[in-house]
Amino acid sequence: VHTAAASALGKQLIRYGLSHGISTVCVVRRAEQAEACRAVGAKHVFDSSEEGFEAKLKECLASTNCTLGFDAIAGEASMQVLHAMPRGSTLQVYGGLSGKPSMTRVDDLIFHGKTLTGFWLTEYMKTKSIFGLMSWSSTLADLLNTDLSTTISKEVSLDNVVEGIIFYVNNMSAGKLSIQIADLK
Repeated sequence: VHTAAASALGKQLIRYGLSHGISTVCVVRRAEQAEACRAVGAKHVFDSSEEGFEAKLKECLASTNCTLGFDAIAGEASMQVLHAMPRGSTLQVYGGLSGKPSMTRVDDLIFHGKTLTGFWLTEYMKTKSIFGLMSWSSTLADLLNTDLSTTISKEVSLDNVVEGIIFYVNNMSAGKLSIQIADLK
């Protein structure tokens, strides 16, 4: 399960999962984000603004035995998702889009053996050997044109960067902003 599923990373996770037989469970905040996830191939998509969201998510996570989650939002989202996950699950928080601390229910930790932990890629990479990192880099490079591709929603020149940032802030799920730097001849 992953939050912010309509983000560039969220869509990459959906595509990677489809390519490797992994069913992803997607959590989004708006109907158009849910449609964006379905357009990429997601089958289990839940809009947190809908009535009954938590009960529907809990039912899906139980039926799919989904015990690993990735949370880019933190705040209340961490609590909602971890609470919906089955006994023994782990939710890894890797972002703080809500601007609030991650929350959880104490009964989930004590009585249901669930874990809320953080994930920072830089620290993870420090645990890998140079050969492991080289292999991983090669694999990632191969995936950049397929599962890990991303959409550029707008290109702007350096002179129009403010306009581009305003567009991006209001359309984050649409894709990335590409800032074109003039040719330095």
